[in-house]
Amino acid sequence: MKVAFFIDDITKDGGTERCTTVLSNLLNCSGLDVSILSINAKRSKYEISPNVIVKMFNSQKIENAVSRRMRTFKYLGYEILRGVRRYYCSRYL
Repeated sequence: MKVAFFIDDITKDGGTERCTTVLSNLLNCSGLDVSILSINAKRSKYEISPNVIVKMFNSQKIENAVSRRMRTFKYLGYEILRGVRRYYCSRYL
């Protein structure tokens, strides 16, 4: 079985990063294939087993993709609200 953790930045020294590394090491010791997906994967403050795969994403590409999606959803939200307003305004006027 494969397990993947997605974390914003594995290089920070907070509780989420510590729990992720501890769980990854424990699950790896129990025979599971474990991966940690991080936006920044230079070096963790906590010890990670060499059998745990740590992959880094390009943060600029992620930010661009997210901002494009947000603009699309924002536009769709305005269109939906406009349609709802037209529907209810025409019904009750």
